[in-house]
Amino acid sequence: AQHASEPAITPDGRAIAVQVNLESVHDLASFDPAHTDGVGLLRTEFLYMERREFPSEEEQLKLYRKVIDAMQGRPVTIRTLDIGGDKQLPYFKTPRELNPALGWRGIRVTLEWRELMRVQMRAILRASAFGDVRVLLPMITSLEEVEAVREVFEDTRAKLLAKGHDVAQDIPVGVMIEVPSTLWILDELLAAVDFISVGTNDLIQYLLAVDKDNALVASMY
Repeated sequence: AQHASEPAITPDGRAIAVQVNLESVHDLASFDPAHTDGVGLLRTEFLYMERREFPSEEEQLKLYRKVIDAMQGRPVTIRTLDIGGDKQLPYFKTPRELNPALGWRGIRVTLEWRELMRVQMRAILRASAFGDVRVLLPMITSLEEVEAVREVFEDTRAKLLAKGHDVAQDIPVGVMIEVPSTLWILDELLAAVDFISVGTNDLIQYLLAVDKDNALVASMY
């Protein structure tokens, strides 16, 4: 507790950013923002799961601003909606899948239901006017997916600016590396994004063919 607010620096002088993972705005009450270097992952799907219907643009903006304001200038990385697999919305019926971990989830859902993505992008872009915001895309498997999201991103930004909304000039966009095949296109992905985030839970389960939530094979995981 005595040293918690000090920078994290290795013995040879290298500074390391130590950031937090948030599932809800209620998590903000569980730590002192001065003891962290920002939010490394805001899991927005839990904002959706706490409701009885899809949150509106204004509701999302209000929630994102709470996190941004609490961080007092520290970076906040907002991951776009990552539903499917073990994260289901009670009000959004999806097809029954025999192997949901390898099915319709993450960016695959929002690229098909573009309006979900557009509403969330509008809220995130508007929130960017109030702090250091970054956008993270989940379950990326191809460069084409990144290009499709970028198109929605830039179109949404242009329309918001045309309507007089304030939007940050520089909003870094990154991708989750959690599908093993992305390692073979990593150079192409790095040229198309600003940063990467390694999703160790899913990356490990896909590499080892071991269900991360199955107690019968927990020792193998």
